[in-house]
Amino acid sequence: MFRGWSAQGELELLTDTRSEKPNDLRHQPRVELCWLFRKTREQFRLRGLARVIDGEQDHEALEHHWQRLTPRGRAVWDWPQPGGPFKTEGPWPEQIPDGVPQPDVFALIRVQLERVEQLDLKPHPHRRRCWLRDQGWPEQHLNP
Repeated sequence: MFRGWSAQGELELLTDTRSEKPNDLRHQPRVELCWLFRKTREQFRLRGLARVIDGEQDHEALEHHWQRLTPRGRAVWDWPQPGGPFKTEGPWPEQIPDGVPQPDVFALIRVQLERVEQLDLKPHPHRRRCWLRDQGWPEQHLNP
């Protein structure tokens, strides 16, 4: 789940440490994320290096994100292990109230972006642009 930007400009996502994602990222930190905004007809591709942040590394940042979640949003971290066999009986809590400490499985993924691309599908021909960190983020126009 996208949650914003760190003070250093890294993209921040939340994850459950019981899922495959954190282990995969520790072995292969290169990622590419893609967002399509249907209303504006724009696609963004974000490429970079990801690192998993747990409570021992940055408890304050995790607590900040935990407190910003709604009680319903917090509940998913008390559900059974992601990707495990589904059991109707759960537990499937609907809410975790304010004041409950963040669980150990709550983690943050920070992505230091290296490349950003935008594809604008409105004009004809479509417009594609790219920005690269190692070049100081100048805008480059590309063929769509």
